Parts: sequence; C-alpha cells; structure tokens
Amino acid sequence: MGDKDEVTIHKSALEAIGKILHEDAYSYGSGDGSPSDLAGRGNITVAQLGNYPAGQGYAKSIANAHASVGGQAYTNFITAYQQAVSAIEQTVKNYHGAEDATEESANKKQAGASNTQQV
Repeated sequence: MGDKDEVTIHKSALEAIGKILHEDAYSYGSGDGSPSDLAGRGNITVAQLGNYPAGQGYAKSIANAHASVGGQAYTNFITAYQQAVSAIEQTVKNYHGAEDATEESANKKQAGASNTQQV
C-alpha cells in the first residue's frame, strides 16, 4: 500500500474518534458511573447490614474495597482515559496546524515565483 516508512493519518477519522471518546471519557465525571455516584450507591453501610459485629466487619471490608477499587483505581482510570483523549485531540490540532503552515509556505513560494521576472 505504499512505502513501509510512510505514515498516513486520516484526520477526519481521528477527529470523529476523538469526539466520540471525549464525550464518553468526560461522561464519567458526573452522573451514573462517576466516582461520586459509586460512592453514594455502591457503599453498603452498617445500618444496612445490621449493627452487630459481623455486620460491622463486613461493612468495613466493603468500605475499604470501595475506597481502593471504586475510589482511587477508578479515578486513576478515568484520569488516564481523559489524558489519552486529550492527546488524540492535540494530535488532530497539530496536524491541522502543520497543514496550515505547509499551505501558507506553498502560497508564499507561489506568490514569490509569480512576482519574479524572467530575463
């Protein structure tokens, strides 16, 4: 399909992917599935389990697991996901900037060539 060292970027596809991922990644910041939603709905309290030694121990285990997995790990995942989406968006901006600079340079060369008189 071409030179093996050649890299082809389909900007429109990259932009579409970036938009879809952006909407998805940032939807986890609030609402259903957000860390605060999981903290509110995913935590089982002593009152719900019964205030007796086994219930207290189980509630503490759930709270610890929730803090570890549901809190920090999930928040780290969302942060990394959002950073990946930001990198895709920046890549699209970089390609647009590079194309604009190339086009501007070509226009200047073309304008300079037409202003030169041949002898």
